[in-house]
Amino acid sequence: ENWRLSNFGTSSTTGTAADTFDADFDGVANLMEYALGRSPTSQAGSDGANSLPLYTTSATDPLLTGRLVLIIDIPSPAPQDVTYIVEVSDTLGTMSWSTLATKTGTGAWSWHAGGTSRVLETTSAGRSSVQVGDSSLMSASSPRFIRLRVETP
Repeated sequence: ENWRLSNFGTSSTTGTAADTFDADFDGVANLMEYALGRSPTSQAGSDGANSLPLYTTSATDPLLTGRLVLIIDIPSPAPQDVTYIVEVSDTLGTMSWSTLATKTGTGAWSWHAGGTSRVLETTSAGRSSVQVGDSSLMSASSPRFIRLRVETP
């Protein structure tokens, strides 16, 4: 509510301040802008598309080598009312996503895929760079998709 009030002049989640609205028309809904610690009213610089989560298939860390990896830049500490959920799927169907890792508020990342955790986090200057690797090797599976989903209570 405070974030909405400071960015939109209202604490109500309606109109341009609604969680699902894209106030700056950069393709990112307000809730995701909040979770990523970005301005919902600017597309410039670190508030633009270059700061969105991205994937790589060429991670060099031995823990992530040969895996599809999602790279996320989030505020540190993270907002207390946000849950970050990294999911993978073999298809883009709505019911076929599996949770790899989650983080709720300022808590630590939790690995849900079994086996060795594939979450690496580096924090500097009020931001955390998080890399989450798929539980499956790219060579051992069908095409994979990875995404970040965020929720609030």
